[in-house]
Amino acid sequence: MNLPNKLTLARICMIPLFVVVFYLGDVWVYCYAIAAAVFVIAAFTDFLDGYIARSRNLVTNLGKFLDPIADKVLVSTALILMLTRPAMFVAGGFADWGLIFAGVCVAIILARELIVSGFRMIAAGRNLVLAADMFGKIKTTLQDVSIVVLLVSVPFLGSIVGRGIAGAGVGLLGVCTLATIASGVNYIVKNKQVLSDPEPADGEAPAEEPFPVTEEEVALCVKALGYVVEEKCATVQMLQRKFALGIYQAGRLVDWMERMGYISGPATKVREVYLDEAGYRRLYPAPESSGEESGTDGGDKS
Repeated sequence: MNLPNKLTLARICMIPLFVVVFYLGDVWVYCYAIAAAVFVIAAFTDFLDGYIARSRNLVTNLGKFLDPIADKVLVSTALILMLTRPAMFVAGGFADWGLIFAGVCVAIILARELIVSGFRMIAAGRNLVLAADMFGKIKTTLQDVSIVVLLVSVPFLGSIVGRGIAGAGVGLLGVCTLATIASGVNYIVKNKQVLSDPEPADGEAPAEEPFPVTEEEVALCVKALGYVVEEKCATVQMLQRKFALGIYQAGRLVDWMERMGYISGPATKVREVYLDEAGYRRLYPAPESSGEESGTDGGDKS
């Protein structure tokens, strides 16, 4: 494990220390300022590990994974704990509305982190690792500043200066909430390909779409199979030319023939046709009521 990853783990380990010092504020009010100092040190490691990783070319997938998680846990823990001490939100002249406002902001911030975490899980399922971007760093910085300002204000809430600092902290919380929303939208839009279904390869039908289903598709399959049996070969290109199909639709026909066991698989250099004309007529006889060529009037509709 390299140095940046060790710093990230150190930031995670400082979270329990922050929790303990925060609640010691009930015993000694200046512990809130000490908790703010612990938070600043933990947040500084975010800048430090990123700088070292980039300058020394030590960027790793583990770091891309752990770094945003450490930030989320640190900030989320601080915000949730602060809501248990409403004085810092109401002392700035906002009364109970300050606490309501803070609760809404924290809910939005946590919701954004959950949404992005779910987004990352989808990316991981597709073997993609998404690193944090600059907008995310700005969002995290604003969150850190607002948390520190609110924590520092607590020991001085009995003074005008302290209440002014608390009011500024609430305002910064609102600003960082807007930045949180903007960064979340930007992150998902920038990586929207994670949510898109993979395009099927040429000649490959998506597994979730059974084929053929409609009578028209069945008729086309039967007709195409008759042509393949007659030519004694099967390629996507020949079906495209014969039936004026796109490469995807022609590929689905070849895939159907392979699945039904009528032709060999794509591993062979030339697909072998296993069905002769007599076998084809036996499987797909021409309708007795029609004089048309077998398969041109709907084929097998069973």
